[in-house]
Amino acid sequence: MAYNHDKGLCYILKEKKVCFIPVPKNSSTTFRKECPWVYESENFVQNPSVLQENKVVTIIREPLDRFISGYLEILIRTHDCPKTLEKDFYYIKSEPQRFLGFIKEIHKGFFDAHAEPQLFYLTDENNKIIKLDEIWLLKNTNEKMSRLFEKQITKKTNYKPIDDKKNYKDFLNSDPRLVGLIENLYKQDIQFYNKQIEKEK
Repeated sequence: MAYNHDKGLCYILKEKKVCFIPVPKNSSTTFRKECPWVYESENFVQNPSVLQENKVVTIIREPLDRFISGYLEILIRTHDCPKTLEKDFYYIKSEPQRFLGFIKEIHKGFFDAHAEPQLFYLTDENNKIIKLDEIWLLKNTNEKMSRLFEKQITKKTNYKPIDDKKNYKDFLNSDPRLVGLIENLYKQDIQFYNKQIEKEK
């Protein structure tokens, strides 16, 4: 279990009676930087009433894309996740060897919030999915946040260049065995995401 983002963390917008549940690598930074109101940090595991008293909103992302983005984030975020410095993969200088080392390490256990399955943050202490009134897809974030914040949001904060991610995605797609390993790790995330995609159609 990752230690640098508590399970149950949520932001309460009293003006809108909204409980926003941030999921690492899913536009949480954009939310914090663009939100025009002061929000309070809460924890729905410790205080479940915040889920009943507010409209609960979260953002989910295509799991493989998030995995790659999470890897790139982990490489530059050792300041708030020093556990990365304990992992052998971090000291590999060349790619894709370092990426392969990361995949191997994740199979041992999730050590950073940016790679923890999304559903970890959307479930209660019994790992049951909580009440979610609105589930936004990452690709719709600007539109959804613009409506909520009542101002135009045109860009994402902390966004990784498409070309950087494409290289890793192409590498994975060239090896179905690797894709299968990652999909097995994030099986529940994939099922949850695909259900939301179906609802959007």
